[in-house]
Amino acid sequence: MEYRIRIKEICIENLKNVKYGRIDLRESKDNHVSMLGLYGQNGSGKTTLIDALDILKFYLMGTEIKQDYANMITQGKEYSCLAYVFELNDDEKSYENQYLVNLSFSFRKKDIKIESNDIQDKYKGKETILEVFNEVISFAYKSKEENIRENTIIDTSDSNTFKPESKYKEIFGNDKEIKERVIIDKNHTNKSSKSYIFSDEFITLFNSKCENSHYKFLINALNSYGKSNLNVLYTASIDKVDNQLMPMYLYNISDKKIISGVLAIDLIRPSIAPEAIYKNVKNAFDQINIVLKQLIPNMQLRINELGKETNKNMIPCIIFELISERDGFSIPLRFESAGIRKIISTLSLLITVYNNPNMTVAIDEIDSGIFEYLLGEIMNIFSDGAKGQLIYTSHNLRALETINKDFTAFTTTDENNRYIHFKGIKSNNNLRDYYFTDIVFGEQEVETYQKTNKYEIALALHNAGVIDG
Repeated sequence: MEYRIRIKEICIENLKNVKYGRIDLRESKDNHVSMLGLYGQNGSGKTTLIDALDILKFYLMGTEIKQDYANMITQGKEYSCLAYVFELNDDEKSYENQYLVNLSFSFRKKDIKIESNDIQDKYKGKETILEVFNEVISFAYKSKEENIRENTIIDTSDSNTFKPESKYKEIFGNDKEIKERVIIDKNHTNKSSKSYIFSDEFITLFNSKCENSHYKFLINALNSYGKSNLNVLYTASIDKVDNQLMPMYLYNISDKKIISGVLAIDLIRPSIAPEAIYKNVKNAFDQINIVLKQLIPNMQLRINELGKETNKNMIPCIIFELISERDGFSIPLRFESAGIRKIISTLSLLITVYNNPNMTVAIDEIDSGIFEYLLGEIMNIFSDGAKGQLIYTSHNLRALETINKDFTAFTTTDENNRYIHFKGIKSNNNLRDYYFTDIVFGEQEVETYQKTNKYEIALALHNAGVIDG
C-alpha cells in the first residue's frame, strides 16, 4: 500500500532546558510541502527538538533508547514526556483516506537490581536504566466511505497488560496464555529502555492475532517509518567528517527493498563496502554527482574500484577509494574542504527527502560549513517543491529571506513556552529583518533573545586575559 506519513506536531516536556515546548509543522496547501526551520539563540532549545526526533526514531524502531537521554531530563523533574501528532494518508496521489494519530510516552531514570554471577556486577548491586512508560496511541480516521472518531488503541499506564480493556480483548481475546505472555513481554521491555508497543515481541504477537485493519496498518506503518524513513543527523556526527573518516548517509530503493544506513568512508586508506550493498553505494554516488556539480561548479566524484576481498566475518567486500575531480584535476577527497565533505556526506538523504513523500530528515545545524548564499538557495528549493519533510535548526539567518514564512519557528527565553511561530508577519516583510527587530525591540508576546551587552562581553574578555595561570 502506498502511503505518506507527516509529523504535524511535537510537544516536549522536561527535556534539557525545555520545561514545555510545542511546535506545529505546517504544510503548504498548493503543493503539500512540509518543512520547518528552527532559529534562536545559543542554548535556547533548538537541539532539544532534534533530540525529541532522535528519541522518537529509536522508540518507533522498538530498539533501546540511548541511555544518555535519561541524564537529559530537566533538573528537578522526575521524568520527560514527549507527544507527537502524525498524519497518515493511505492514498498518496489524492491525500484522502486520512489518519490522524496521537502518540505520547514518558521516560525516567530507574535503578534495577543486577542479577549476575559476575563478582563486579554483584558488588555494584544495581544499574540505572532509562525506563519508558505511559505509552498511549490513539487515532481518528476520515475517508469518503468511513469516519472514525478519535479513540485510544493502547494505553500502557496503570495496567498489567494495557487498556482500554475492550481494545485489549478485541486484539488478543481472552486467552490466558497470551495474557501471561503480554505481561512478561511488557515487564521485559520496561527493563530494556524500549517501547513496549513497538517492540519485536509485541508486534510479532500483535500481527498474529489482530484482525482490525486500521490498527495493523497504523502500528506497522509507524514501525516501518522509524526504521527506514525517519532520519536524524547531528552536527556532532557530521563533524566527524575529518581527514580520516566521512560518514556517508545512504538511502536507496533496490528491487522494492529500502537500503538505508551510514557507511564510513575512509579518506586515508581504501574504503570497504559489502558486495551486497556496493551497487547501492554506486547508485548513491551517481545521484550525488547529478546534484553536486550544480552546487559546486564542475565538481564530480569518481569511485576508483581497487579489488575484492573477504572480511573477518567472511562477507565478500569491494575495496574502493573516492576521488574528487574538478576542472581537469583529480585529488583524493580528503583534500577537499570540510564544508564540501559535509555536503557530500548528507546529500544522499537530502536528495531522498526532496523526492520521497514518506521521508522525514531532521538535521541539527544544517548551516555548518555551507556558504550562506548557497544555503539560502538550497532552502528556497526545498520550500518550493520538496515532497518529503525536512526539519532543521540553523544559526545562519539567510534562509529566512528565501523560504515560506510558515515554515519557520523560533526559540524563546521562556522555558515554559520554548517555541513560537511569529505573529503579524505580512507577505512583503523580510523575515530576517523582522527577527532582528524583535531581538532589539521585543515585539512578540514572548521574548526571543536574552539580552547580551557587548561592553560587558569586552570587559569579561579583558578580565579573563589578565588572570595569572
